[in-house]
Amino acid sequence: MKNKSLFSIVKASLMSNKALSAMFCFFVLISYVLIFLAVGIIVPLGVNIETKLNNHILNREIIIDISHHVSEEECKRRLDEISNIPEVIDIYENPFIVFVNDTSGNIKSEYELGFIHKYYDITMVAGRVFDESEGEVALVPAKFQDYDASEGIIREVDGTTLIGKTLKLKDMTDNVRDFKVIGAYDTTDPIFNGKEILVPRAQLSGYRAKFTEAFPDRYQGGWSYIVVTDSPDSTEDVYKQVEKITNSYRPHLNIDAESFNTAFVILLGSTVFFVLLTVFGFYMFLKGNVNARTNELALYRAMGFNSKNLFKIIAGEHLVLTLLSIILGAGAFYGITYFVVNPYLMSFLGGTYMEMAVDSNPLFGLAVAVVYIVITLGVTVTAVKRSEKIDLTVLLRE
Repeated sequence: MKNKSLFSIVKASLMSNKALSAMFCFFVLISYVLIFLAVGIIVPLGVNIETKLNNHILNREIIIDISHHVSEEECKRRLDEISNIPEVIDIYENPFIVFVNDTSGNIKSEYELGFIHKYYDITMVAGRVFDESEGEVALVPAKFQDYDASEGIIREVDGTTLIGKTLKLKDMTDNVRDFKVIGAYDTTDPIFNGKEILVPRAQLSGYRAKFTEAFPDRYQGGWSYIVVTDSPDSTEDVYKQVEKITNSYRPHLNIDAESFNTAFVILLGSTVFFVLLTVFGFYMFLKGNVNARTNELALYRAMGFNSKNLFKIIAGEHLVLTLLSIILGAGAFYGITYFVVNPYLMSFLGGTYMEMAVDSNPLFGLAVAVVYIVITLGVTVTAVKRSEKIDLTVLLRE
């Protein structure tokens, strides 16, 4: 049988079963869109939870405080003992908290001099991040509220407008230092409180001794360090060991990560079940559709068609319908994602630490299409082979 004749048969069959073909296309289109959307949402959510919560730098840190009553030799001994713990990759000074006011008039409220934690990738909105070896440079929040006590008003400040300006920051000892603003950073990460002006850690060194000398009744001196572990999974075990050596505590994010992880496991399980159920539904729908054509198969065999010809006819019909449905489904997916789902996610999570959008990776869409095509071919092969085992007179009688 020539391919041209087979094509004519496939075309005629599709035209004669318009209602069934339309129903099949509709089912495939809807199932394809739903699977693509389900995975497109669950994937970025999982990445968010894993990277932003589970692997956050605070989950790898332990703060140790050593009293001023402890000698420098004993302090060094404790640090060496902690550094010898296999899972500890770094120990560095925990900078002193410094509250400052800007005497240049650019900003009015009181702010805190902060620092960028080691092994933390800060998100910049504008400008650039500083190198720790630089001096007298600063990063400001991208958006923050500035309280002007003289006028009793709160202003919304766009931090990017401060880039290039110099802040004259006065500390609690009335010492003024100039810091040039070189960038504005994103404050959605709960590691920040939104009122921090970030400067190189070296710029904060010496404040502890200076404040202890200026306010001996308020600041007792001593040392404070940040211990960094190799992974969040090992932090708790390291903490138990560090506790036996010196005073310590674990910082925590102001986000209930456990609830997010529990919700994700439930959603992941539901998504996997939904995807499998949808694919199985496609399989059953296709199988029923092909099996319902027993009389047609009998007619083709009576006309002299062999199994190879039957496979080409049945597979050709359903591959055409499946591919057409997938193409329409991909267009529907991107349209729904762009106009409906992403705007909703932005209104719900936009501007927060968990901001996300649907992952519309075309490779996944292609993978789903391949699964559908494989199922189509598999069902067709099974139906044709089954027809070979049935007596032709029985097929014609049915």
